Order: sequence, then structure tokens, then C-alpha cells
Amino acid sequence: ENLIVDLKRRLPIIKGEIMSVVDELEDTELRKVLIYRYIDWLSWNDIAAKMFISYSSSRRLHDKAIKLIRIIDSY
Repeated sequence: ENLIVDLKRRLPIIKGEIMSVVDELEDTELRKVLIYRYIDWLSWNDIAAKMFISYSSSRRLHDKAIKLIRIIDSY
């Protein structure tokens, strides 16, 4: 129970950190897929439906965004 309380307390901080990294991406579609996945906690199917793309396209965009974030982080 204490772990859950601690995680709930830290959630806004974690979401803020995620948003600051996501905001570094220039591509709006890449930002959307990361926000839907890691802020809104949507499933891949829900992300695909919301973005009017296929499941595989949502995963492809996600993978591209993650690679770009790693490049940004390495500078």
C-alpha cells in the first residue's frame, strides 16, 4: 500500500519528465504517439484508432520516436 501511495505521489513528476523529453521531438506525430502511450496509457490499438493509422504504423512511429530520443539524449 505504501508503494502505491508513493507512486501516485510521484506520477505527476514522472509525467512532467516524460513531457519534457517528448517536447524535444519536432515531429508532431511522433510526439502524439508517445503521449498517447506514456501519458494517456493507451493500448497500441487505441493509439492506432485515435491517429487513424494501422497498428503496425503506430508501433513504427513509436520505434522511430524512441530512436530519436536516444539520439537527443546522447548529445
